This record gives sequence, C-alpha cells and structure tokens, in this order.
Amino acid sequence: MMKFCPFCGELLPTPEAKFCPECGERLVLPVTPAQPQPTQPQPLEQIPKDETKRPTPEELWQQAISEDEEMMHQPLQPEPAQQRASVQKVQVNVALDEDSSFTEVEKDDLYPDDDYAPEVEHEFIDENFEDELDEYAPQEQPIQNQGNQFFGSSKPSKIKKHSSGITKVWLIILFVIIILAGVAGFAGLKIKAKNAPEKAVNAFVDAVSSGDTKYVLANIETSGSGLTSADDAKKMLSSMAENLDMKKLKGHLLASQGDWVGGNDEKYNCFSLKQTKDSLFSQKFIVKISPVQLTVQTDIKDLTLYVDDKKVDAQPTDGGVVLKLAPGSHKIRATYQKYGPEYELGKTEITSFSSTENPTVSMTKNLATAEIELAGIETGLQILVNGSKTDIKPDDGFVVINPAFTGMKITVKCDQYSQDFDLAADDQTYSVDYIKELETKYPNAENPSEMTNRQLIVSLAPRFYAFYQSYLEAINRWDKKLIKNVSEAYYADLVTKMEAYNQGLLFDFHGLTFDRRSISRTIKEGELYVTFDVQADFNYAEKTDSGKWFAGGNFQTVTMHYNASSQNWEVSGTVIKDKISFSSDTFTIKP
Repeated sequence: MMKFCPFCGELLPTPEAKFCPECGERLVLPVTPAQPQPTQPQPLEQIPKDETKRPTPEELWQQAISEDEEMMHQPLQPEPAQQRASVQKVQVNVALDEDSSFTEVEKDDLYPDDDYAPEVEHEFIDENFEDELDEYAPQEQPIQNQGNQFFGSSKPSKIKKHSSGITKVWLIILFVIIILAGVAGFAGLKIKAKNAPEKAVNAFVDAVSSGDTKYVLANIETSGSGLTSADDAKKMLSSMAENLDMKKLKGHLLASQGDWVGGNDEKYNCFSLKQTKDSLFSQKFIVKISPVQLTVQTDIKDLTLYVDDKKVDAQPTDGGVVLKLAPGSHKIRATYQKYGPEYELGKTEITSFSSTENPTVSMTKNLATAEIELAGIETGLQILVNGSKTDIKPDDGFVVINPAFTGMKITVKCDQYSQDFDLAADDQTYSVDYIKELETKYPNAENPSEMTNRQLIVSLAPRFYAFYQSYLEAINRWDKKLIKNVSEAYYADLVTKMEAYNQGLLFDFHGLTFDRRSISRTIKEGELYVTFDVQADFNYAEKTDSGKWFAGGNFQTVTMHYNASSQNWEVSGTVIKDKISFSSDTFTIKP
C-alpha cells in the first residue's frame, strides 16, 4: 500500500490509486495470474496487522496542505544518521511455500546513493504480499535517488516542487529584466543614430576652429577635393576660420542632410554631409569636401599655371582652362615658357567656398602680339624663337607671335634670306627686308614668282573687279556670254546659280573693297592659287518694279588661279560669307 507517489513525492488520494494526480505516472503494474493459495501457510514471522483507522481522501488532502504550509515556513533539517538508519532498517520475513516465486530487488537499484539508502533485509516474500507489491509498484521507470530527496524519511519531501516554483519566478523576473534592457538599449541606439548627423557636424566644426588637420585628413572625404597634403588642409582650415561663420557652416551642413530648418547656403556648398552607414541601430555621417572650379580665360594654349606656388594641371575648355581647387584662398599665377625662358603672363588671388559659383579670371589681358610680314615667295621657311625651332606657320603672309615679350628673339629663316627681330613689349608689326629688295628689283613684275604679296594683291584686284562687273552686267542683260576672266569649270557653276537665284533681279554696282593682309599663296599640283577677301557693294531691285531699289552687298573669299600656259589669271571660285573681319590695311576700286 502506498501513501505517497514514488516519482514526485506527492500525497496520493487513496493507497489504491493507479495514477499520481500530480505527475501522472502510472502506479500499478499489470497483474499476473495469482498462484493458488497454500492451504496452511507457515510464516516465519507474522506481520502484525495495522488496525488503525485509515483516513479518508479528503482528510489526507487537508493533511498534505497543512504540511506543505509548514514546510514553506520552516527550513528542511536533515535527520541524524543514526536515526535514519534505525528508521530505514526494516526486516521482512515472509514464508513462502515451495511453489512460490521470489523476485529480489537490489537495494542499489532503488538507492544509488549509499549514504541515504535505507537498509532493507528480507528473506522471503509471501506470494500474497508480492501481488500486493505488484499492484502498486511502477514497472516502466525505476525510482531514482529517492534517498537524496527524502533524507531517509518515510515521508517524501516536497522540496523539489517548491524549488521548481521559485525557479520559475526567477526565470520570469530574469526574462522581464532582459526585455526591459533590450527596450532601453534599442531606445538608446535610436537616439544615438538620430544624433549622428549633428555629432559629425560638431566634430568637423571643432576641427576647423582648432585647426586639426589630422582629423580632417582622417575623417573627412577629400577625394577629388584638391586637398593633396597636410599643408593644403592646414591652409584650407586657416582660410575657413578667417572667412566663414561657424554657425552658418553648421547650419549649412545639417541642411545638406535635411535635418536643419535654416536651409542650404550656396556660398558654403563645397561642404556637405554624407551618410556612410545606415542600419536599424546605427548611422554614420562624414563631411564631404568638393572642389572649387576656377575658369582661367585665355587663348594661350601653352601656358603654365601655379596655385600657391605649386605647378598644377588644368583641363581645357572653351575659351580657357578649368582648375579644381580646394576651398579657401589661393594665389594663381600663369607663365609662358614654350620657347626657353619663363615669361610672366599674369597673377591673381581668389577666395571661394562654393562648388557652383565657378569664378572666372583672365590671365592673358594686355599681352603683346608681334607680326612679321613676309614677301610671300619664301621657300623652306622656318621660324625660330630664342634660337629654338617652332611649328609656327605663316597666316595670310604674316608670322604672328602671341604672346610676345620684351627681349624675345625671332628668327625668320628661308632659302632666300635669314633675318632676326628683337621684340618689344608693345604690339609691333615688322616686315622682312626682302620685301623692299624685290619691289626695288621688280617694280612692274608680271611673273608671280617675282612679286611680293603687296604687289600681287594690287595686280589681282583689277582683274577680279573686271570679272565681278561683267557678272552683274550679264544678270542685268540676262546674257551669260558677257562673263569674262573666269575658268571654264567655274563658269558653268556661275550660270547655274545665276539662273536659280538672279533671273528676276537688277543690280547697281558700286565697287569692291580688298583686304591687303588677307592674301595668301598655295601650290596645288604644281599650279599657283591665291586667295584674298573682298567686300562687294551694290543696290538691287526687282525687274518687275525697277523704281524701288534696296541696299545690298556681301563678303567673299576669292580664289584665283595662275594659268602658266597662257600666263593669265582667272577666277576659279568665290565663297559668300556672312561676315569677314577686315584688317586696317584695305583699298577700294569703284566704277
């Protein structure tokens, strides 16, 4: 008979209970068929029958509850070893007949711990008693370490149950603490992430105020900013501290990220706030520095630029070059040293912290230009500057040196002559002495090879004038046979244009103006061609209304060909242009 569950120590409602109401373990093993009762059992020692009145299940539950309450308020005290031994030592002598089976249960199986295991001595087990044990003993799981739990007491303790309840309470408390810590940590991280932009801005502003170049180079994005060294960063910070309002700079930086009410400032937009990390719990920002773009206006292709006395490379653009500079104040200097010595072109200073204003400076104002007039018949021509060969080519019969500097030496060398020129600072126009020699030698030359460009334009102007006058007369009379001094190929082209555009017009010719400086010579397939610029002046009217005239005229680039076989000049083409810039050296032929 069992009063307590051998698995959890809970009081059983009845000794005959087959399952524990607390842990649910099965308490009754399957009953084997009973052996026949002996007619006259002879027990070695009769076990006295317990005649005390068995309490009801309700009383047992009340008793258990009372004991539980007492144990909750009193610490569990282990019993003395001698008392446990005396209580635990039980001797059972049961008489069995010869046919009865006996199963011996080893003590070590029930009580692995020898210190607390009760000593049980038995010699025989009565068959009826064995059946009674089988009815209440569990079969599937052995009782483990009951001695440790009960400390040898015949009444199981409930320490395990109370310890489990206390553990659960502590687990709940620990879980709540972890949740609260997580919530607090999450809130702290979000606050830290929210303050990340202002933290980065404050660190940068402090670095500017204190001139901390190490912080700038280590923590600021400077790629492409023009900052190439610690000296550059030091100059930038010094210029910022001198020229910028730190409060406005801070407002501008935060505005570039959208976290500031003040708005963005174009004068400070070389500096912006850039986010480099964005996660749920962490954000990181740095200050990005963009360069100032400075445009240097110049038509000099071979100039050298210095920024703060350091040579820099420039990117060509329309009308000049572009420099990318670090924000701040800079000294700009331009020099020219294509032909030996370095000549100063100009210098200026700028201060800018804007990447969009794009300031512009001119470094080639008031530069001198030197022009040397050639005879026009030179062969094997070379131009030397300060004794060095150059790739300078004549432009309409002139050698143009730009820029020209005081003391610069120009040498014109060809098969016919060699002559040196020492240039002055002001604009100068020079002529080779060979021009005077030719004009003196051949004052009325007809052969182009003996004529200077001056003589040639004077000789060709009347020929073209005669052609153009005949062309207008052919339109007025509508007779293409009147056109003269023209090549056969160009004559066919003129007739086509005349029929397409001029059939209904009348022209009143006033004259032609020639630019003496525009003449140039070209040899093509052994034939000489000469080009020059002309301005035509005339009035025109509709043939159907000849009483109403309009002012007219045009600019033309004329090409004339020297026919060596006939030794005559003929017009081989004209190109009408909207505008031609004439030099001051012009002359006019009128009817």
